[in-house]
Amino acid sequence: MLESWSMKKLLAIVVVGLLWSGNALAAPVVFICKNIDGKEREYTLVIDLKKKIMNRAGVIYKIIKVNEQSIHGEIERENDDYRLDLIFNRFSGALRWYKFSYKVNIVTDVADFSCKKGKKLI
Repeated sequence: MLESWSMKKLLAIVVVGLLWSGNALAAPVVFICKNIDGKEREYTLVIDLKKKIMNRAGVIYKIIKVNEQSIHGEIERENDDYRLDLIFNRFSGALRWYKFSYKVNIVTDVADFSCKKGKKLI
């Protein structure tokens, strides 16, 4: 009888642990990003892995790749001749934004940012 009770208790702990771990990726994470060369203003970056989007100052990027090192988002504009990309380094908080031109087949603009995890004030 004692073994059965211990097994039930262990099973309950495992189930609760799995439920909690599933919520780890559920909440969006907010970052405050500053342009390294100071040419742009500070803005927020929201990464929502559950919805597979990155929101950079109100512009939505679709997350196309997630690995241990980075998260890659992009906007591919069907009617335009360019693509906008974001690459976020998950360890350093470095963010690189770039614009790729299909006309000339090269990157035409690049900006680097340093991001820190934002904290709610209220």
